[in-house]
Formats: sequence, C-alpha cells, structure tokens
Amino acid sequence: MYGRGLDLVVSGKTTMASEVAEALKHAKFNVCAIALRNQKVDKSQLLPNVQTVPDGIGEIVAKQNAGWGYIKVGH
Repeated sequence: MYGRGLDLVVSGKTTMASEVAEALKHAKFNVCAIALRNQKVDKSQLLPNVQTVPDGIGEIVAKQNAGWGYIKVGH
C-alpha cells in the first residue's frame, strides 16, 4: 500500500480492522515506508501483522517483473 491507501491499516484511522485481520489470514499487507514517513505515521501505528517495504512503487515494479499482476483499487 502506498499513498492514502495506508489509512486502511492504520490503527485509529481504519474502520475495517476486523476485515483486515481476516484478510491477513490469506494474504500479506505491505505498506510503503516512504508513505509512512510522508504521512507522519509510525510503524507502531499499523495493525498487527502488517509489514513494511522500503518503496511501495519499487515493490510493485519488482513484483511485476517477476510475473505478478497488479490491480489498483480506488474508492
């Protein structure tokens, strides 16, 4: 996750903590460390089991180069 998308996994901001916890049983949620810094969110504010990556866009590009797909979800 990057940009404003990380609000989904920030304690005190998300309204979907239980849904995220359930999804984490089947998937990984990785948050961009740059987005955390830009939005002044500390890693300790993330919901349990949410991980960070150094650069969200870089992670997406690396995964696509490895054959993964990417679906951007907006609201």
